[in-house]
Amino acid sequence: MDAGLLHDHLESFFNISVLKGRAEPPGGAAARQIAALAGRVAPAPLLDMAPALNWLRSGRPTAGFDSFRDLAREARGG
Repeated sequence: MDAGLLHDHLESFFNISVLKGRAEPPGGAAARQIAALAGRVAPAPLLDMAPALNWLRSGRPTAGFDSFRDLAREARGG
């Protein structure tokens, strides 16, 4: 995905949905992600969620995964 497009989307998302207009503490997670994308020229790779959705639809167990992202990485083969 184009890094500039992702930067603009995440900046808006963090401000509206996560921070809800409040200031984030300096060096917070959102600020680090936005800063990393601001300087990026190459496209930002996105994690394919289709294998994880297929995993869920199949009824396979999800215990042991700390996040949906972890499940998605496992479902795609690591």
